[in-house]
Amino acid sequence: HLRPPSLPDTQPPSPFRFQDKVSVGSPVVWRFPTWGVAAQGTTIAVTNASESISADTVSLLNSISGELLREFSLPDGCEPRGLDTQGDLCAVTCWGLERVVFFSITTGQEIGAKGGINVGKNPIDVRISGNIVAIVNHGSDNVSFIRLDRLTEFPQQVNVGKSPIAISALNGQFFVRTV
Repeated sequence: HLRPPSLPDTQPPSPFRFQDKVSVGSPVVWRFPTWGVAAQGTTIAVTNASESISADTVSLLNSISGELLREFSLPDGCEPRGLDTQGDLCAVTCWGLERVVFFSITTGQEIGAKGGINVGKNPIDVRISGNIVAIVNHGSDNVSFIRLDRLTEFPQQVNVGKSPIAISALNGQFFVRTV
């Protein structure tokens, strides 16, 4: 068992609270948290999947002001779930396409294989640590791994024994939550 460290009684102020709304596009309004949220410096990346808009998108917001900085479209049928960022890289899992797609945060341009990399059934979560991207395939027993210097190759899959549902990363190690 891991014992958590002592945490202060108060939390630092945040520009976003559960009741806060940030308008992304019009007239659609999202509430935090959403399926995929990741922070990089003062930029927050948020996946947007809604029946009321014509396409799935990723929105980049300023974490201090909540201002919409940029928005870019995901492939048709993406149904985004997990999202993570590292440096200029944004990785998004596409549940509907069984793929992970990579974008530049700065330009919004796709990086690597056009339309993303097939990672198997139900990619629900993603984490980037160092040169490795790990993708949880919910409903299977697998976690897929991709090297950032090989974004056009089929990922290596590792059986974790039970259906994985979430993943985190710390110092090049990945931690998988299973059902």
